[in-house]
Amino acid sequence: MDSKNGTPEEKGNASPPPRRGQIKAKIGEELRTFVTRGVGRKGTMPFIEHGIVSAGPEKDLTAQWAYMHIDLSPPRPPDEALNSIPGPWILIDVFDKLDSSSSTSSSSSNPSSSGRASTVSATALVNVVLLLNGHWPETRHKSSFGIAFDIDGVILRGKDPIGGSPQALRRLYGDSGNLNVPFLFLTNGGGIPESRRASELSELLGVKILPSQVLQGHSPFKSFMERYENQLIVATGKGEPAVVMSEYGFKKVVSLDEYASCFENIDPLAQYKKWTTKQGLDRSSLPLNTVPRYDVSSETVKAVFVVSDPVDWGRDIQVLCDVLRCGGLPGQENGHQPQPPLYFAADDLEYQAAFPSSRLGMGAFRIALESVFNRIHYNPLEYVCFGKPDPFVFKNAEAMLKQLQPSYHSDNFKEPGDSGLQSFKTLYMIGDNPSVDVKGAQQAGHPWFSILTRTGVFRGKHNHAEFPADLVIDTVEEAVDYILGRERIS
Repeated sequence: MDSKNGTPEEKGNASPPPRRGQIKAKIGEELRTFVTRGVGRKGTMPFIEHGIVSAGPEKDLTAQWAYMHIDLSPPRPPDEALNSIPGPWILIDVFDKLDSSSSTSSSSSNPSSSGRASTVSATALVNVVLLLNGHWPETRHKSSFGIAFDIDGVILRGKDPIGGSPQALRRLYGDSGNLNVPFLFLTNGGGIPESRRASELSELLGVKILPSQVLQGHSPFKSFMERYENQLIVATGKGEPAVVMSEYGFKKVVSLDEYASCFENIDPLAQYKKWTTKQGLDRSSLPLNTVPRYDVSSETVKAVFVVSDPVDWGRDIQVLCDVLRCGGLPGQENGHQPQPPLYFAADDLEYQAAFPSSRLGMGAFRIALESVFNRIHYNPLEYVCFGKPDPFVFKNAEAMLKQLQPSYHSDNFKEPGDSGLQSFKTLYMIGDNPSVDVKGAQQAGHPWFSILTRTGVFRGKHNHAEFPADLVIDTVEEAVDYILGRERIS
């Protein structure tokens, strides 16, 4: 340590300069206003975000500690170090630097040769006062790891939380509700917009979930918006597939329910069905955005998107075969027209729903459609599947997790040259399906680490033979316990 500045102990034995009145004048009304708002309980008060200090090459330990804790990325010192620091000297030293920076800037625009002048705002002094009075600000460190959760069979079974999922998720937030560990839901499910899914999850799990924390099987369909924005497309599946695609920006999208209702007798079994689809009701009662403003009976379909699990397999296979083998316009018996592109949001053969055993998923529907189409058409069915285990989905999840990283700095402040994003050392995929979740993480490679739970599709005592996970564990709560322990997070 530089001897001319002395040690903290030596400074502690000296009489502090009479600066208290000047300090009070400097922080004045701002401090009083801030404190009267209510500091709250210890550990929850954030730093005032524009209280930024740019410190010079000081040698004094006390001054360094003061500067370190005025900026927006304070690592908490050990208790013994905190107890050994003479509090009044922090205020006095900071105030000295405030005077120094003022005189420096008034005399010259260049910093002195002894070191760069420091700038301290009054709000920075408020932070120091709060520290001295035992109000420790909550820090938001950039996380070196992130977590992707499957939903069905890991977080929920049907609408019911399982495996201690609410408690597990709460551990990823700070006391003030800030996200300490970046996480998202990576599911092949869908059928409703991400914003609505986030609201549902928030209500079911008791934590605040953002739309940006939900990646569904159909989320990659956004990338086709520019290509098909003003083209007629058909969307099929449970829920509201046309609404999903409309929210992505597609201008001419129609659900398969509505599309089929525009062609008389296209479904020969319709008269025997005991249910009525929503789009089959009186069209005058439907919202305007669900009623086509164009003649679908004469316009060719440019693409088909299977957004979620189809409900009426028999009708959907019939109508899709008509659309795909007739160049996009049913009833035109011209088998030489090119097949419109067909996109599946996922390809899960099975998934875990509310029923005790697994249910057939979109992959099963794709197999059925492909089998029928290839039997009645001379060219094999062409299609593209998204969703896990596609490596693209995991790359997209990694990019989204980077955006969710808690930052050392405020949202509006970044150090020069700091993009605010950093690579993860580890990304954890917690799933219940070896052929989807584990396989996807393995194909994505570093930094993904796969964790397989026993609350969904997988129920084995030992690891899966074909797609062994990095870790097999009973519940998602145990998985989060393991992760936080591995990452040394209390």
